[in-house]
Amino acid sequence: MLPVQFFVAPKDSIRKLQSRPWLLILAFFQYLLFGTGLLLSPVLELSIFIQSRLLDEKYRVVMQTEKDLDCTLPRNLPDIEIMPVGSRSVLPCPHFT
Repeated sequence: MLPVQFFVAPKDSIRKLQSRPWLLILAFFQYLLFGTGLLLSPVLELSIFIQSRLLDEKYRVVMQTEKDLDCTLPRNLPDIEIMPVGSRSVLPCPHFT
């Protein structure tokens, strides 16, 4: 596993519930009624699967033949999975210190 860190503004993250606890009540009802909002964040919403053999030197996906699109071939199984999951920072972020 290779962790990659990216910055999310505090106003768009679950950290705003620390400074405004009353928003937790609103977020709870929003999640309960509509299944959206800040409480949905801890759930993985997206996975990206890539075949490393199709990446060129600039890490762009390049199809070489029509067989590269055939999902029934064993050689076309992805070997890289990218899972953007919100978690604690891997490295200290200067914006939160």
